[in-house]
Amino acid sequence: TANILGLSLGELDVNLPFAGIQATNVVFSYQTGATTSTSKMLLGAKGVNLVLGPGSANTAGIQVANATLGLEVQDDAGAITYGFLANGTLSTVGLPDNSLAFSGNVSVQVNTITSTVNDTIPFSSMSGDTLTLNFTSQISQVSGTNVSLTVGGVVTLSGNFLITRSTDSSELYVGATDINAFIGSPDQSVGLQLSGVTLGLMIGSSSGTIVYALDTTAQSIALVGTGSAFTLTGSVEIQVNNTGGIVEDAVPLPGTSPTSLALSFGTSANVPLAF
Repeated sequence: TANILGLSLGELDVNLPFAGIQATNVVFSYQTGATTSTSKMLLGAKGVNLVLGPGSANTAGIQVANATLGLEVQDDAGAITYGFLANGTLSTVGLPDNSLAFSGNVSVQVNTITSTVNDTIPFSSMSGDTLTLNFTSQISQVSGTNVSLTVGGVVTLSGNFLITRSTDSSELYVGATDINAFIGSPDQSVGLQLSGVTLGLMIGSSSGTIVYALDTTAQSIALVGTGSAFTLTGSVEIQVNNTGGIVEDAVPLPGTSPTSLALSFGTSANVPLAF
């Protein structure tokens, strides 16, 4: 058997280097293994507001609101690893009006534990009031379903997003499928409609400068709200590479088919729109 300490806390308010966390209905347990050197800490919380922003203040940026959170920290003879899961609604906080606005549901998963993780965190004595941490491999990703991003009140993108890192953490990948994009009036009555969009984006760093490569395709493009005066139909592909070199990457996509989008550039290139 293991030695277990359990606590129930009313509120949690903490600022971490990567995020500020405020939460209610917090549960905490500490467990030491009887037959191994591994100690385990489990923490769960509901009503979590998780803010990720620039600098260390974490008062403005991207917010995962009203989230359910689970955290497991393992200490194996001084080697600290952890697994983290948070499910909530996506938004922005503290940003200027008409800049960026997110909406939708997201899941944040980070795991550095090398062994299989399968632990359940109870929030109360009620049946089913639990959160299960289940990791079979190391992972670092943010995934969203029916996520919408509005830029400047003019450009709106909605669909399924997946944000991951390369194995060596030197590159950030953003993959998206089933995207609908609209460029035009806030009520989407007049503008340009893109449908069936698949997007692959790699963000990296070269000599301290942020660089990126982008490939996005839209199965259909059409004008909205212009009547018969103007028409535009067809498909479109946009490719951009400002890395200054060759890019050969596979950007993971949400869903199961296809599982990735190939970014392939033989040289640095900004490619015009292709209809």
